[in-house]
Amino acid sequence: MTVGALHYATMTNAELVTRGVPAASITSQRERMTGHVRRVQDRFARSVGWWGGVATLVEIAEHVDVDPAAAREYAKFRGLKWRTRRRSYTPAQLAVRALATRGAARDVGPQIGLLPIEVVVYRAAITDVLVQNEIDLATLLAWPVPDLEREWARLDLRVQAPLRESVDLRAPGYLDRVVEEAERRARTEEP
Repeated sequence: MTVGALHYATMTNAELVTRGVPAASITSQRERMTGHVRRVQDRFARSVGWWGGVATLVEIAEHVDVDPAAAREYAKFRGLKWRTRRRSYTPAQLAVRALATRGAARDVGPQIGLLPIEVVVYRAAITDVLVQNEIDLATLLAWPVPDLEREWARLDLRVQAPLRESVDLRAPGYLDRVVEEAERRARTEEP
């Protein structure tokens, strides 16, 4: 299985190790690829693609199964924005904003109300639009919004976290990997 940016942002260290990522490099790889030092909590990983003005706070809270106050607190701490009467964006529009805003994902995210991983994924998606249409960013910025939305839909682009895999305890080697990870952690935590 290829481990992509969304996996680095949402999976635990143990899950990444089972996919072949060296344990010693997980934190640095996660930060380099996603802008996050720690993984996005399971519950809020489901909110990837919902921030920045795509959905209302109530819609996000319902989607991640928390009360709106908890969603607001999560958002305030991270500089996340939700859709309001004054702020409403489509994923395609956010993708263009993410690519057009200079800086690292961890810095751009709060500027436009997104999680850093959303910036990474939006940038990748809009780059696909550029490549498929053989255009540069300046040309894309001149496109009318309906053209942008049509192309986004035609390419079937989506920004969302990968679904959590169900764990099969009977899978060959699964329990061995759990034991290995526990032993490794015990060795590294000893004084």
